[in-house]
Amino acid sequence: MLIRKKYQLPTIWKFQDKIFDIKKLQEEVLTLEGEYLSVMEANKALCSNNHELVMSVYEHFLQVNLTEFDPTQAAPTVEQCEIMGETVGTGDLMRKVDKYKLKAGRGARLDPALDEHNYNTPTQYYPSTSYFREVINSFKASAIRARIARIEPGRTLTPHIDYDPTYAVRVIVPIFAEAGVVNYFWRRNSQESYYLEPDGSAYFINIGFNHTVVNTSDKPRISLMFSLKTQDDLQEIPEQDWNETNNMENLKMVYGTQKQLADEQLNVQTVL
Repeated sequence: MLIRKKYQLPTIWKFQDKIFDIKKLQEEVLTLEGEYLSVMEANKALCSNNHELVMSVYEHFLQVNLTEFDPTQAAPTVEQCEIMGETVGTGDLMRKVDKYKLKAGRGARLDPALDEHNYNTPTQYYPSTSYFREVINSFKASAIRARIARIEPGRTLTPHIDYDPTYAVRVIVPIFAEAGVVNYFWRRNSQESYYLEPDGSAYFINIGFNHTVVNTSDKPRISLMFSLKTQDDLQEIPEQDWNETNNMENLKMVYGTQKQLADEQLNVQTVL
C-alpha cells in the first residue's frame, strides 16, 4: 500500500464512492440534542496533548463521543492535563513541534491516553444499529476516535495543526452546514477555503496543514468526524503534485474577513 505524507496528498478530497443517506444522518444526530460536551470534558486525557489550545479554542467546539479511550481508566485532572501538555506524559519538557513528530511516529514515549489509536471503545451513542456505524464501517480502514462535532453560529476555531496523515486519516461527513461555514487551510503559505455541503458526501481533510473553521451562518455546523488507522481509503487519490489542485473548488474567501463577520455575530449574541 502506498503511504504518503501531507505534501503528497491534496488539502481536501471528496471520496468518489461515498454517498450516504443524509436524512438518516440528520434524524440520528437530532436524537443527540442535549448530549454535547465541551472537547475538554469529553476527552480530558487527549486534550492534554495541547492543553493551551484546548482551553483557548475548543470552548466553541462541542462533541458527542461515539468511541472513547478505555472508560475504566481514571480521567486526569485539569492540573494533570497541564503537566501532560508540557511533557507528553514523559516527565521531560518538549516543544510542540517535537510532540507533533512524536505523535506522527507513535513513539514509545507517547502516553497511551494521548494516542488517538486507543480511542476505539464504543459509547452508548454508538450501538450496533447506529447508521453512524454503518457509514464508518463502509470504509476499508478501521476507525478511531469517532464523534459528532458541533460548532455554534458566530464561532471561529483558532488555526492549528493536528497531525500528519501518516499517523491517521481524518474524515468528515457534514450533516448540517449552511453556506456560511467555511473550512480554511494554509499550505505552503497559500490560503485555501472550502464549503463542505451536507449532501451525504464524505471528505478526507489534510489536518497536517494549519487549518480552521469559521461559522458565519445562523445555525450550528454538525458533522460526523473520525479518523482511519491506515491509508487504505486514500488509494483512490492519484499520485501527482497536489500543491495547487484538489477535486474540490477553492472558494478563495479571505479568512480575516469571514472571521470578523463571525466575531461581530458573536458579539451581538453576547449582548443579547
